[in-house]
Amino acid sequence: MRRLWWLGGLLVLVQGMGEAAAQTSSQTSRPKLPPSPSPSATGAPAGPVSPPDPEPEAAPRPAPSTPAAPALDGQAIIGPGHVVLLAKLVPERELVHVVLAGDAPSWDELRALAREAYGRVDQVTTVPRDWSLFLQFMGNDRVSLSSRGVPPLVGNGFTMLDDPGAYTIAATPRAKTLSTFSFTSGDSAVCSGDLVNLRNAPLDVTVRCKIIGTFKGAYSFSAGRNGPPTVAVMAEKTKQLKAVRPGKAQKYSFGLGKLSYPPGQSSWSYGNEIAFATTFEVDGQEVPHFDQGLYTEGLAWLTLLDGVRPLGFQLEPIGKWQRGESILGFTRPASWSAPPYDKAAKADAGKLWKLVAGHLKKHFKKKLLSIWLRDQGVTVAKIENGKLLAGN
Repeated sequence: MRRLWWLGGLLVLVQGMGEAAAQTSSQTSRPKLPPSPSPSATGAPAGPVSPPDPEPEAAPRPAPSTPAAPALDGQAIIGPGHVVLLAKLVPERELVHVVLAGDAPSWDELRALAREAYGRVDQVTTVPRDWSLFLQFMGNDRVSLSSRGVPPLVGNGFTMLDDPGAYTIAATPRAKTLSTFSFTSGDSAVCSGDLVNLRNAPLDVTVRCKIIGTFKGAYSFSAGRNGPPTVAVMAEKTKQLKAVRPGKAQKYSFGLGKLSYPPGQSSWSYGNEIAFATTFEVDGQEVPHFDQGLYTEGLAWLTLLDGVRPLGFQLEPIGKWQRGESILGFTRPASWSAPPYDKAAKADAGKLWKLVAGHLKKHFKKKLLSIWLRDQGVTVAKIENGKLLAGN
């Protein structure tokens, strides 16, 4: 499944509009490899960069049959008023990386801009047909990802937003077992949720719900480790919903019956895992669903990052950033004086803490533990309980 998340050389984006190919599910619109963090996300100065030398670099070729990259036109335009500062083919990431001057527009406008830009890239015949496009705005660290046949995503490189227009349905699936403390063979399960028809015609939707158990293998004292795990479907059921009218929502809820354990396994074995899986079918074909909850959460996070940027903070993931992480890293504002920090710095630190803590509480029911302030990759201060603490 192709994902969106760009041979040395420089790319010219020709004038004129091209049509992006027909959209498919944005679950396939992810990069095969995530793009490198933008300069502002890594602590490098944000803002305009100097245009590159107009002479293209010598492009290493994985095979003689690989086409040569076109030349650079430093004045090429993507969308109204957006000047290309750098456009480059990056083979190891199978994408076209375009750096743009100034601030990006709104998230919705940026998605439309990415569709337009890919239409122009599509006219450059030397660009391989399955490569992706990565637009990066220097002013506010916004990026957009797009590729032929799939809708554009927008975000900041670490958090990307799906395009609801690419989906047939939106859904918020839920499942639970009627158990107080542990899963037993007598437990029953319920599959429920909400579903919305995103198309302009009625849909017949089938909901399929499973409960899947993963059980640790028997421990071998001679080998000093556990054997291979056992994975089993413990309960499964489908339900045909009434025809869902265009733009309308429909709730569903049905029981899955008793949970069944595979031979030799029980609810008391240490390390067992129980997971829920809900899929949807339209006209007999499984279709991905747009997750409104994830979209709302992601948009709130990106809006928060936009909000703290005027204070001088920018997100700097510590290792691999996870959704709902309770310890986060931000770059220390360049305007801050060396410790001891003044009242203005302490006030800004308190504002950052309040915004991030509010986001975690609202979307994850989590408490923020610490914010690490970084400078050139080193932790130089921390914010805990809203108070700025000097040192690492």
